[in-house]
Amino acid sequence: MKISTGLRNVMVTSAFKEQLAEKTLAEKEELLALRELEDRRIRFEQGDKTALFEALVWCAWFQAVMPDWIADALITGEAQLERGEVGQIGDLFGKIQRGRPARKIDASLSKNEGTILQMLGLYRSRGGVFNDDEYVSTVQQIAAEHGFSYGPREIRRVYSRHKDHLLSLEQQGANGTYASCHATLGLSELVPRRRGRPPFEPLQT
Repeated sequence: MKISTGLRNVMVTSAFKEQLAEKTLAEKEELLALRELEDRRIRFEQGDKTALFEALVWCAWFQAVMPDWIADALITGEAQLERGEVGQIGDLFGKIQRGRPARKIDASLSKNEGTILQMLGLYRSRGGVFNDDEYVSTVQQIAAEHGFSYGPREIRRVYSRHKDHLLSLEQQGANGTYASCHATLGLSELVPRRRGRPPFEPLQT
């Protein structure tokens, strides 16, 4: 699972870096999870049912206690199933908008997406602009400097997917490089999965 666009943009701000500066690694991971759960809550309340499934994955990854809104949604959904108001369990989690073939193409692209985005970030950090198609050949040259070779179609597609993020980066300095290498990281690449937590804490005697 990818981190949300909102968090990608927040991660490059000086305020966010300062907020993380004094925190332990575990605290940083939990701050990330809390931000993502809040993003899913907002989306769910706006009618995006897929956000409920994504929130469950975040809770499972961190072995976190699910927030009340997730528990309420699941309990309400189970009651709706029992009353026949919902046809099947999948209906509780909404419909994925992108079809299976498109998702398979995305999965194939994602193998190179992070590296291509880094090259786009390097281009931006060197003062590059994206107002014409000339950026593609320049990004190809930067990729070649680092031992990579990507076609124009791949580069344009990654740029299209992350246009807002790339345009938000500074045109000079390391910020572009820093931000680009985080923008496509999935949950498994950012944070190790937590395991071994018992279902209940021992009762106090």
